[in-house]
Amino acid sequence: MIDKSEAKGNEEIDVVIASLSRKINVEYKIKEGAEAIMRKLNNPAHVEQASISVKESSKRLEFLNSELSRMEALRASSSSIIIEPQSKNDWDYCSANSPLSLDKIAYKLFEVQKKLNVEHSIVEGAEKMLLAIDKKLKADAQANILNSKAKISLLKSIFIKYSTLTVDENFSGNVFGTRDKEELFTGKIKIKIKEVECLSLPVTKGEFCCQIRIDNSLKVSTKFKSKPMWNEDFEIDVDKATELEIIICDKLFAFKGIVFLKIGSIVNGEAQLEVEPRGILKCSITASF
Repeated sequence: MIDKSEAKGNEEIDVVIASLSRKINVEYKIKEGAEAIMRKLNNPAHVEQASISVKESSKRLEFLNSELSRMEALRASSSSIIIEPQSKNDWDYCSANSPLSLDKIAYKLFEVQKKLNVEHSIVEGAEKMLLAIDKKLKADAQANILNSKAKISLLKSIFIKYSTLTVDENFSGNVFGTRDKEELFTGKIKIKIKEVECLSLPVTKGEFCCQIRIDNSLKVSTKFKSKPMWNEDFEIDVDKATELEIIICDKLFAFKGIVFLKIGSIVNGEAQLEVEPRGILKCSITASF
């Protein structure tokens, strides 16, 4: 005889299995649609963008199918669903080579939500500054509002990307909210920005740069290039900071992608970092005290 708690656990798993099955069916249709479009294209730039979409869809399908198998195994053994962060360094979650996982999704959702909260606060504060009489203050406030709204738009697309992969309606990134206080870093960061691959860019001509920010403060930028290839070296002095961001944007400062990582987690050397919502940044980076 199955007790009530076991029956409830089975019901929860059944809901997740049904949700995963729906997501997998939708993702297969997205992938098939992208493949059908790609077969009809002649323009190499269009083909490349379609190919990126197919690869991303395949990656999502791999994760969703693995989760479906895991849930079906849990259902067979009448086990409970447990979602908790694994003992990974933050660097692992930011690496382009790390596969999708529940804890990676939780990490991304948690960090992106934090960033959204910050940017909304900046907009709110800047809008109050618009009431100031000083023309320079008004100009600064307007620039801050435009910058934050561009970043909010990008962050929302990242949040949607990961929230659509959640396997439980009650799932969130809050499992990372109880971690120890973030480590403050003081020292020097050396970084060589090489190129970005698999980035979703308009097929029309444009120029792009990488902005490097420390704790949301712009420090340096690459030159604008028609292709996302820079090979530029930077050395940045850092004082009691926690996070490094690299933002890819165009000449109108529309944000095309972002890399964010904890400075204290940096693994010195060559790196391939995940650009959100899509892309791979090739760089070399060292952080030294």
